[in-house]
Amino acid sequence: MRGVIEGGWEFVIAAYAVTAAVLGLYASSILLRLRTERQRAMKQVP
Repeated sequence: MRGVIEGGWEFVIAAYAVTAAVLGLYASSILLRLRTERQRAMKQVP
């Protein structure tokens, strides 16, 4: 046994896709919260 994995690119691609989806959702969440905070701050300005 040499310990070399053959193939397995499906797993690598799936892992990158899941990571990209999670990071995209996180970025969207941050941008949405930023927009909400800016709108709230504008309403509080006298």
